[in-house]
Amino acid sequence: MKEEIDLSALLDLTLGLPGARVNPCPEPDQLSTALTLCDPTWNYDTHQRKAEEYLDPAPLRFALPNPEHEKMSGTNDINKELKKKKRNQAVPDTVSLQPRDEGPWKIRKKLTASDTGNCSRLLMPKKSVIDHVMCYLDDKFAKRVMSGEGIGVLVVDCDTNTGHYLNFKLWGSAEFYILNGDWRQEFVHRRGLKEKDRIGLYWDTSKSMFMFSVLERAIQSQFPA
Repeated sequence: MKEEIDLSALLDLTLGLPGARVNPCPEPDQLSTALTLCDPTWNYDTHQRKAEEYLDPAPLRFALPNPEHEKMSGTNDINKELKKKKRNQAVPDTVSLQPRDEGPWKIRKKLTASDTGNCSRLLMPKKSVIDHVMCYLDDKFAKRVMSGEGIGVLVVDCDTNTGHYLNFKLWGSAEFYILNGDWRQEFVHRRGLKEKDRIGLYWDTSKSMFMFSVLERAIQSQFPA
């Protein structure tokens, strides 16, 4: 014979009201009316289960340091120091177009206002011309250069691969060797040469001609004068 279920007792038990009638341990042949989450006859330790829920069975993992991060961090620090030193250095007035200490350019000069002006002549350092040009000329041409008459020479612009004829001679009044003739038109205007540009020349002994190149460009001010 089945026992009738007391619905009011079940309602009180569900709502947690006092006075709920609970039969925790019914007889084997008796139907339990207790509303529980587990059967008390089960061998189950609820406290142990709750404790296990708070434990993470996975071992703790610690991220190993990434050497790439350290490398990047160190590089950034070095870059910051270099930028700081660069700001403290004096600003150069020229921009190199090729390595300054390399190449065959035996005659080097930073252009002056006279070199780029209306006189249409390039003044060349006397000692450099004597050491690297005059010693390769035969006596006939050397005398013409020294007399001020001058000789016609081909000047090859290595940057543009073009040849231009100029006059090479000694300018007696100032004892400078010069290249004149169409210097202003063929080089100053054509190449847009400015004061403080640095140029280089050398004498090609096999072809008896000057070779020319712009080594550095002057940094132009961005502000109007």
